[in-house]
Amino acid sequence: MKPAVIFLLILMVRPGWAQPSSPANTHLFRTTVIDEVEFEQMPLNEVITFLQDATRKGDQQVNFILPPETRASERRITLSLRNIKAVEVFATVLTVTGTRAEIRKNIVWILPDTAPRADK
Repeated sequence: MKPAVIFLLILMVRPGWAQPSSPANTHLFRTTVIDEVEFEQMPLNEVITFLQDATRKGDQQVNFILPPETRASERRITLSLRNIKAVEVFATVLTVTGTRAEIRKNIVWILPDTAPRADK
């Protein structure tokens, strides 16, 4: 199973993360339903900004880092989805762009799926 999928499964099923505070505020992904997602060849960095804005609750938001090796502006996404949880949009985006997510010090890092893992 790919690391991004494992991360997202933990994100979706771990009950403790549904609390008001969670690592990198990832509970916002589980609790936010997005009415409409329309991306037409949108760069990954713009998609991540969209997800960050869509999941913001008061002063809480998910913080992301897209390091240069991710080449976020070159990875483009076309999606059309309705009435979907943010975590499902995020999982789809990771799969389509060949990237993965890691939580490091309360920040979600978006990395190429081939980048070295922090746990090694």
